[in-house]
Amino acid sequence: MCGLAGLARIDGSQLTPDADALLARMADVISHRGPDDRDILRQGPVGLAFTRLSLVGPDNGNQPLTSADGSLVLIANGEVYNHRELTARLPAGSVRTASDCEVLLPLYQRHGKDFLDSVRGMYAVVLWDRRADQLVLARDRFGVKPLYYHRTAERIVFGSEIKTLFADADTPRSLDWATALAHPAMTAAPHLAAPQPVSWFQDIHLVPAGCVVRIDLSNGTTTTHRYWDFPGETPELSASDDELVEEYGRLLAESVAECATADTELGLFLSGGVDSASVAALAARHTEQLHTFTVLSGATYSNGDAEHAAQVARFLGLPNHQVLFDADRIPDPAEWRRLVWLTETPECGPEQFYKHELHRYAKLARPDLRGMLLGSASDEFNGGYSPDLAGGGTWQDFQAHLGDMALRGALLDRPDLAPWWERAGRPLLRAGAVGEALPDGWGKGEHDH
Repeated sequence: MCGLAGLARIDGSQLTPDADALLARMADVISHRGPDDRDILRQGPVGLAFTRLSLVGPDNGNQPLTSADGSLVLIANGEVYNHRELTARLPAGSVRTASDCEVLLPLYQRHGKDFLDSVRGMYAVVLWDRRADQLVLARDRFGVKPLYYHRTAERIVFGSEIKTLFADADTPRSLDWATALAHPAMTAAPHLAAPQPVSWFQDIHLVPAGCVVRIDLSNGTTTTHRYWDFPGETPELSASDDELVEEYGRLLAESVAECATADTELGLFLSGGVDSASVAALAARHTEQLHTFTVLSGATYSNGDAEHAAQVARFLGLPNHQVLFDADRIPDPAEWRRLVWLTETPECGPEQFYKHELHRYAKLARPDLRGMLLGSASDEFNGGYSPDLAGGGTWQDFQAHLGDMALRGALLDRPDLAPWWERAGRPLLRAGAVGEALPDGWGKGEHDH
């Protein structure tokens, strides 16, 4: 990952030299995101700070990146997986460095607000369009890479992490208790309707995923263009089960190949499950040396995960580091404080601790390691939690529990009531009150009397 930070006047005025000290402080705060390079730029109304972790083009990809005519300036955190494909469609000489992100500049010159339509990757982008006198903020389709901001009538400050905004003394830092206490993540209640991502702080906002936000630097006028959204209902597929399996395998292999295109060493967290094992098998085709890392604890020993990971690694001929976590290895308060400081969210628990320690070990064992592959989220995507949602019951139980989750989601518009769902003993809503939000037969579980 890399670190982005900056500020801009949005009232038609220029930044003064005292902004340099603020930009330096902002870069200091996110230096852990980018240990390989650092640069600060202040010109006119815009100041940019960038700290780099080199994955692609380590010797020729420093940022900020500037278009050939000097009209565009770009900093970006993340990876453009299909950058070679996109570059091949452009006139020769459109891309002058080895950076995968530089292709975004000629795409913007050609397509304007639609410049991300054909881009595959995970990224947060800050682009200064000098000619149009606009600041452009954008994030990838799923919002994998973060980009926070705070704005007033006169200026905007932005960055990859909330704490870099706090380097600015004028940025508010009050917790948003009303949102936090009503957020479904805080009650651990399963739900279908995803709430909007929040920063947990008042007046600190996230650039929306799948969106391009353009801000006029002369008067602050802002437009938001959504370039991608989740597909709606699609016609029933006519493909056979075998055809669907074959296509799924092709897409998975293609996805892993794109994620393994770094010019530096990559590693992989190997849990021993089907998800990370599949990624390991596919990634091994595209990397010369893929070291794998596995948690060895009482739980992974007793349930067989650690042994399965070792078996997978042996079968694929990959080095496997079994990282021992003793039963008495419990993080102390100072470690938890630092972990929360790093993650910037109350959704911080044992999983984040284990992954942090795995990353720390991996960096010590492999100093040249720059990125990590993993099978995260495949349980959600492949229905791995379906038996849990059914409570060990039938398909009808599964549907009923999905109905309960949909009812919980309908309460997201009532944050004063949502936290009480698990405590009421009876539902706060019936399926009929939600109308067309629930398919027929849903929400007919044990509580719907």
